Amino acid sequence: MKNLLYLLSVKIISPILFIWMILWGASCTLVKPNTNIGELDKLVEMSKGPCFGFCPVYTVTVYTNGVVTYFGERNTNRQGTHLRILEKNQLVALKKQLEKANLWQYQDLYKGRIPDLQAVTITYWEEGDFKTIVGKDGRPEPVVKIESVLEQIANSGKWKRIDGEEEAEEPIDEIIIQFVEGVNRKEWIRKYAKQDGKIVKQLAPNSLYWLVSFDAEKIRPQEMLRLVRNDRAVVSAELNNKVSRRD
Repeated sequence: MKNLLYLLSVKIISPILFIWMILWGASCTLVKPNTNIGELDKLVEMSKGPCFGFCPVYTVTVYTNGVVTYFGERNTNRQGTHLRILEKNQLVALKKQLEKANLWQYQDLYKGRIPDLQAVTITYWEEGDFKTIVGKDGRPEPVVKIESVLEQIANSGKWKRIDGEEEAEEPIDEIIIQFVEGVNRKEWIRKYAKQDGKIVKQLAPNSLYWLVSFDAEKIRPQEMLRLVRNDRAVVSAELNNKVSRRD
């Protein structure tokens, strides 16, 4: 996190990151135009670590004035550091949910029973103190609900990259699929002929994870993902956000 703050406050634009440069139509009025993001007070932060498969690895931080930063590391189509502003009602709702959850009552660490799951770290700041909860499965329901809210914040809204040039968005036309053991993939892919489905490659020797391509002009990526996820021959599926490129 120190490295991230260093990037934000020194390397990106200037010693002062002027928030007004990136408020491209946000209606939130909680941020002063000369705010240094390194001096903002944090409200809550969630970091998602790696897993055995292709879990998105990122950190999302919400500050008390409604600023939100997102740092994408891998397995996500939003790489690097991005920023957006929460609407005032969104920020108020988040603060109320955090108060209701009362994170202080829970233990700091919940040991996972499923090794493949990614570890999730949630840190909450209040009145100069902070509470951190780390765990995989087995965490209390209020903690999981906070995670869900922060996921929604991370995966919605209009973001602006602040640590470099904006990357041109390329259409996603590949899906990483974990098949049920014993599935005949050559027979399976025939049902997606209308979408120009093709088996691209196996992602690792003796692995059940495969890369499958489709024509994004014939079907939207999210719709193709929905079809595949509902397929009984599929255990899990994720859009290939520049994780595994073709040989």
